Amino acid sequence: MRIGLDARYVYPSHVHGIGRYSVELVRHLVPLAAERGHELVVFRRADLPEPLVVAREGDEGDEGGAVREVPVPFAPMSVGTVTRLGALARRERVDLFHSFFPLRPIGAAARTVVTAHDLQALRVKGFHDGRGVALALASRLFYRLAYRWSFGAADRILAGSAWTRDDVIAEYGLAPGRFRVVHEGLSDRFREDGDAAQDRRAIAAAGVDPERPYLLHVGNTRPQKNVEGLIDIVAELERAGSSGAQGPWRLVIAGVRDRFFPAIAERVHRLALTDRVQFVTEVSDEALRALYRHAALYVTAALHEGFGFTPLEAMASGCPVAAVAAGALPEMLGDAYLPLAVASPHPAACAILGLLSDPPRRAALVERGRDRARRFRWETTARETLDAYEELDARAPRS
Repeated sequence: MRIGLDARYVYPSHVHGIGRYSVELVRHLVPLAAERGHELVVFRRADLPEPLVVAREGDEGDEGGAVREVPVPFAPMSVGTVTRLGALARRERVDLFHSFFPLRPIGAAARTVVTAHDLQALRVKGFHDGRGVALALASRLFYRLAYRWSFGAADRILAGSAWTRDDVIAEYGLAPGRFRVVHEGLSDRFREDGDAAQDRRAIAAAGVDPERPYLLHVGNTRPQKNVEGLIDIVAELERAGSSGAQGPWRLVIAGVRDRFFPAIAERVHRLALTDRVQFVTEVSDEALRALYRHAALYVTAALHEGFGFTPLEAMASGCPVAAVAAGALPEMLGDAYLPLAVASPHPAACAILGLLSDPPRRAALVERGRDRARRFRWETTARETLDAYEELDARAPRS
């Protein structure tokens, strides 16, 4: 079988959730597809400085000839994806086409697969804001049409969680049999132990004082991350005042500064929390792992996560996790995290302070978190994804 993969959500400047999914899934599919006798055609952005995978058509080695990368000149989030990408896939004689984002091209292959990560673009208030009225309306309409078309026409929908599957079913009334839940994975680099001295240097290089305890949050400031709710929890911690000026509740937020950042920064200033909240950007992989390993607690108030990469990365790194019990997070984190009440900053702050003042409970949460994180491996994601391809290929295409 010749399998087309739309991996154009890997950008040259940064890697976000879907980009990470694209990179890891493609790289782990390469040896598995070669072992089972399949060929991969990887559609990627034309401006990437290097290929996504080492093995390409004509290379020497076990996977030589099993992978071909095709640079695509138009953006992934565009009408061109729907109207033009199918022609490229047909030119490559693709038998099955997998869209890593729910934007399915017309006529790409006889059998099509779409990954459902979440419905944040439909569910999250303010998701399309900050672009001007006309562009926000166009964005909202684009997502609504793209999702309805892509989910409705796909032969198989891979959902990153049971919660996401159920959300898509509730929105579109699709048959459960068209879905397969395939959890995403975690990089093994987050399971590695670090050197304390090197970690302190990496943390300092990121602009964070390694000697002052901190809580950690990793991600952007888009509405689905509910950083506003996180800031409100910090405000309650400040009011509690039980930890002193050097208390372990200083919050470090590591991530990119997107169009929503100015409003978040203004909120921090208005609540007089500039000494309690620190934003750091351009964090290296080494510094990120060090920040996870040395944080007193990882905290997220996200309300609509379809999987939850960052809390699981924290768990794998040996950092305890507190999260709002919403979206797919209860499903992903199990009994290995401190659940926080939705829209209740004062009880959340009390729960966090209670955990931080109870070292045995915190240590137990660290161990449960490590065990939980071991369940999520990209090798498993790739195997279950390829199983879904083969299962679909074994039956006649849906009319």
